[in-house]
Amino acid sequence: MIHRIALLSLLATAALAGRSLAEVRPPGAAIPPVTFTGVDPASAAPGQQVTIAGSQFMAGARVWLGDVEATEVRVETGQRLVATVPEHSPGKVSVMIRNPDGREVSRARSFTYQQR
Repeated sequence: MIHRIALLSLLATAALAGRSLAEVRPPGAAIPPVTFTGVDPASAAPGQQVTIAGSQFMAGARVWLGDVEATEVRVETGQRLVATVPEHSPGKVSVMIRNPDGREVSRARSFTYQQR
């Protein structure tokens, strides 16, 4: 019962502060890792939008498609963000997502740049 009260108190504190549970946690509690489950569409041309699925995305997250940072990144939920594909030559590249708190995830050859 005490653990439930502590968790509810923690959730209320996070909600009132406008922060995620990952940002407000008991001392010693593990921070969940950022995960990446896929890009839709898996191939696109520069200027198009892609949706990236995963978990633990935070406002202010940044996205790289290959070695180029995506533009107009919008975190819609903790599990989904949308980004505009930057200029790049055609081919397969890795995807990396980095949260403002430094947690990041990447996967090699998971996106294909198409010819514009």
